Amino acid sequence: IKELTHRKRVPEIHISAPLGIKVGAGMVAGSAAAFVSNPLDLLKVRQQGSLQKSTMMQSIQQVLKQRGVLGLWDGTLMSVQRSAVLTAAQAASYDHLKHQFLAWGMADGPRMHVLCSLCAGVITTTCISPFDVVKTRLMQQKGTFYSSSTDCAIKLVREDGLRALFKGWVPNYFRQGPQTFIIFMVIEQLYRLAGVESF
Repeated sequence: IKELTHRKRVPEIHISAPLGIKVGAGMVAGSAAAFVSNPLDLLKVRQQGSLQKSTMMQSIQQVLKQRGVLGLWDGTLMSVQRSAVLTAAQAASYDHLKHQFLAWGMADGPRMHVLCSLCAGVITTTCISPFDVVKTRLMQQKGTFYSSSTDCAIKLVREDGLRALFKGWVPNYFRQGPQTFIIFMVIEQLYRLAGVESF
């Protein structure tokens, strides 16, 4: 019985899914989350961009009056695109970097986790910056100056060049960078406490 139940220790092999699979999984998860939460995101942006003080209910009533029920999903395509890119960039870059560092012989520990999460924060911020700029413009418009996210991006680039799509990169990194760092450091510690091999 002892021989049957004894587990032989095998060398640890780190198998990683192809980058395309990681990106695809992140995009599906991010898209679903953005679609469900878009009304709350829209109301948050409206309240932050408004010069007048208003309650959440007043913001809802204003959107319903101006755009109807479907108005709560204004900017959904942009939110879904942004969230898909964010989740894909964040999760896939962290995991891919981690496996790359393991392949180069770096030990799986806090030093690697810090390095990978900081790099993932830079990658994520750079990937989502154009989506953030366009999404904010779409959600703050009063009428229909921009007919779509593509129209908005084209108009911004025509007016100010490609730099327009990266306005606010630094403050965005100071939000996204620490968030990415905390997410992955906590995940790694939870894996360790649960006795589960991290991804």
